[in-house]
Amino acid sequence: MLQPINYYNALIPDYRKEALMETQNRLGQAQLSGLNMQNMQMQQQMQDQQLQRQQQQSLNQQISQAWGNPQAMNALMAKNPQAVDYLQKMMGVQNDNHRMALGNAARDLGMAMQSGNPQAIAQAATHHSGALSSIGSSPQEIMQMAMNDPQTLNQTIEAVRMGTLSPNEYYGVQDKQQGREIDRGRLAESMRSNRASEVLQSRGQDIQVRGQDISAENARLDREIKKAEFAQKSIDRQLASETNQIKRDDLLMKQQEAQKKASEAKADRYDNYAAAYEASQRSIDAADRIMNSPGFTGYFGTNINPFSSRWIPGTDAADTQAQVETLGSQIFLSMVSQMKGMGALSNAEGAKLQAAIGSLSSSMSEKEAKRSLSEIKNTLTQAQDRLNSKYKDESALYSSNQAESTKGSHNYSSLWGD
Repeated sequence: MLQPINYYNALIPDYRKEALMETQNRLGQAQLSGLNMQNMQMQQQMQDQQLQRQQQQSLNQQISQAWGNPQAMNALMAKNPQAVDYLQKMMGVQNDNHRMALGNAARDLGMAMQSGNPQAIAQAATHHSGALSSIGSSPQEIMQMAMNDPQTLNQTIEAVRMGTLSPNEYYGVQDKQQGREIDRGRLAESMRSNRASEVLQSRGQDIQVRGQDISAENARLDREIKKAEFAQKSIDRQLASETNQIKRDDLLMKQQEAQKKASEAKADRYDNYAAAYEASQRSIDAADRIMNSPGFTGYFGTNINPFSSRWIPGTDAADTQAQVETLGSQIFLSMVSQMKGMGALSNAEGAKLQAAIGSLSSSMSEKEAKRSLSEIKNTLTQAQDRLNSKYKDESALYSSNQAESTKGSHNYSSLWGD
């Protein structure tokens, strides 16, 4: 049976359905808004991380540049409080207890270094061996640094001590030390400047005196050679016209004596040439070895590790240090004197070489160290060219002797089937 159609119900809105649709729409919009908000947060987080990385890189660079310079490090920490925290991370500080342990170790080692007593230094290093071990060091390394370079060890200890302070502790110590540090810094700089001036002046005077002695010796040899050659020519003319056998025999004896004097003077002049040339070549080779040494980057430039192996015997960096010290030794100064005495180096060039070798130190950047070493090599190479040009006979004889020596060495080796 058909039911009548109820048109009245069709005219009444379905509020429940509309409410459900409205709720779904609002939920969809909320989800979309949430996604948009999440994307914005992720983008902001990425930007913050990028900014943080840039700040860390900048801070790392600033700390690297200031390392080893107490004034620059103090200025950096005063300008950027985060430098203290970042420096602690670079040194491997694990927590507050570890920070305090390192600070105590630096304090006790600093006091022991001030006493100048090796036994006190050894006791402090042994007492804090655990703290030292936690950052890759040991009492033995501390003692080696104390013996090889106490000044650098003092600077390192002070840097570690300041680096293990909290920001508040740091500023308190800085305020107390600032006044004393100014006067102490002025006094230290004045003493360092005076010592450097005295050393440079003494070396310069020594080089000048020895150069003058060698120059005077070469001048004497030149006179002897010319005098002997003149005597030989005079005797040759007399022999050509002399018929008396007794007089001829006397002239022949004088001729032999003149030849002997000339030969002796030429041999001495050759020895002076060979000594100067070989000394300059050894210095050039030494500069090359330093530039190509495996420890070059470990010795020159910035080294962030407070207890690095730079001054530990047996390491590549320590080998480079030994090579630098050899290049700057009295042997180098003697070579400069020889080259100046032979007329191959001017006073200005000698002073430039002296300044270049005197500037080589572990505090230099790698770029500056290479520049100084290249300047030493170029100046000495030019001096060798002038030496060969001035003493052509000696240069030719030296080259011939070197070739014969090399040939003889090869022949000797071949006897053994090598």
